[in-house]
Amino acid sequence: MKRILATVVAVGAAFAFAHAASAQEHKGFELDKTVYLMGRPIALSYDSADKCEGKATSNGFLYGVSDEYQLDPPNTMRARATASFIPGSYTAEMVCDGKKVSRAFVVQETPDTFSLDKTEVEAGGEIVVTKSETSKCGDVASSVGFTTDITLQGTQRIGRGKVVDTPGTYQASMFCGDTLEFKQFVVKAKAPVAEKPKPKAPIVKPKGAPQTGGGGTAR
Repeated sequence: MKRILATVVAVGAAFAFAHAASAQEHKGFELDKTVYLMGRPIALSYDSADKCEGKATSNGFLYGVSDEYQLDPPNTMRARATASFIPGSYTAEMVCDGKKVSRAFVVQETPDTFSLDKTEVEAGGEIVVTKSETSKCGDVASSVGFTTDITLQGTQRIGRGKVVDTPGTYQASMFCGDTLEFKQFVVKAKAPVAEKPKPKAPIVKPKGAPQTGGGGTAR
């Protein structure tokens, strides 16, 4: 009898443990990592039992939203996103089983790549491209936001160029080894130039005919 009771207790405990483990497994969508390099792929997934809805969104995703989720049999839903080109800490969000689920992640700058001296440039202004001594990048940076490709020269590995006159968000690119790396920058509209007030014309008093004391015109 004791052996039977022990078996029942063991089975019950195993069932309870399995149930608890199953409940812990379903936490909504997940990211494959917590740290990504700029422009790198982000893998997302969730179990179909989590009942997640739509797409995942984040300011840390390029274009702000993930791809559509696709079924990976038997019951895993998978999607991909692309990390932003702006380094920083971000949060991805999605509604799962009627509740908002959040996942924190970080986008880091790609090491040993190239750099822009500024992320915002006035239309038609100058922009400077540099790279480190250990960088595996080439010597030419390209962008539709540049008036022409910028070539890095000299021992300082520096290049200067002009940005276009059309405001907007652009990406500069350069091959670093076998990888095309990107940097994002913004071209701002030129600030309006205040017109200088025109100088007032001097007031000239017309000269009249000489007058006599009696009011008659002198002859």
